[in-house]
Amino acid sequence: MNNLAKEYGDISFFKLGRQRVYLIDDSTLIEQILICDCSNFTKGKKAQIAKGLLGEGLVISEGDFPRRQRKMIQPIFLPKQIRRYGEIMANISSRISSSWSNGSVVDIQNEMMHLTLLIISKSVLNYDVQSGVQNIGKALIIC
Repeated sequence: MNNLAKEYGDISFFKLGRQRVYLIDDSTLIEQILICDCSNFTKGKKAQIAKGLLGEGLVISEGDFPRRQRKMIQPIFLPKQIRRYGEIMANISSRISSSWSNGSVVDIQNEMMHLTLLIISKSVLNYDVQSGVQNIGKALIIC
């Protein structure tokens, strides 16, 4: 991808199967497309299909709806909050990894699911789900 930008400039495209994929390699243009002129762009057929599965989420939705969603969640991305998340991630990661012993074999998929659930629940919801994390993890894998 870096070669495309170097060879063809800030805006280029390539084919991925039958799909034409555009590469924008300029932060000002990306901001213009995603923030200022977002109403001029659609997310395409695959996003519409995903909407049926994922719902009207921030990534899938278009128009004024994602703008309202972005405003609602913006406070959780303030620098103070991001620093707090870093501390939460470090503390929980340390706690989880300290339960492992040298030379032992761990189920990394299970451990990462566990770690992710603990971090998200604590950082976003300020809730410690330690006691039910195994059941929640199993339910997510089944889905």
